[in-house]
Amino acid sequence: MSAGDATYEEVKKLSQSSTGYIIDVRNPEEVQRGKIPNSINIPVAEFEAALRMDPETFQKTFHVEKPKPSEENIITHCFMGKRGAQATAIAAALGYSHARNYPGAYMEWAEKEGH
Repeated sequence: MSAGDATYEEVKKLSQSSTGYIIDVRNPEEVQRGKIPNSINIPVAEFEAALRMDPETFQKTFHVEKPKPSEENIITHCFMGKRGAQATAIAAALGYSHARNYPGAYMEWAEKEGH
């Protein structure tokens, strides 16, 4: 079970922090059109395999430390919310009990940030 949903305000705060993870599960072509600062792109089709990677492989692949299942700030998002919700469910099933979806997704972010 996931820890619920994240709000725009929570994502904004986390995007300005050096702690936690904002994971963008859109395809790379979508991310090229705009992204939330400090987010990591792991397409939803690769998400489960990524969370199953050993920490060294994850670091080499995504250039960040692999989140621990106990990490309290893991927020997934996509463009409209559906893939983000799928990714959050995958994370929760793998023991990342604090993982949350940002249902407003990049669509809300871009609107509020004026992109």
